[in-house]
Amino acid sequence: METTKYDVIVVDCPPGITLGNEAVMRAVDVYLAPIVPTALGVRSFDQLVAYVDATPKARGRLLGFFSMVDRRKRA
Repeated sequence: METTKYDVIVVDCPPGITLGNEAVMRAVDVYLAPIVPTALGVRSFDQLVAYVDATPKARGRLLGFFSMVDRRKRA
């Protein structure tokens, strides 16, 4: 059986903490989390950071990036 090696694999998970998302957290090297630039979006990201820090088997780094930015508004 021949194995294939990949440099990057992207796994898109639905929002929320589910058993599937927890399995992904144990398997990945980097988490990319979209952040909507609102107070609620930042609070949700902070909660995700706290969850990842409290999960002993989560081994990846958590990186956030802004999504749905409206340059017409001041944030």
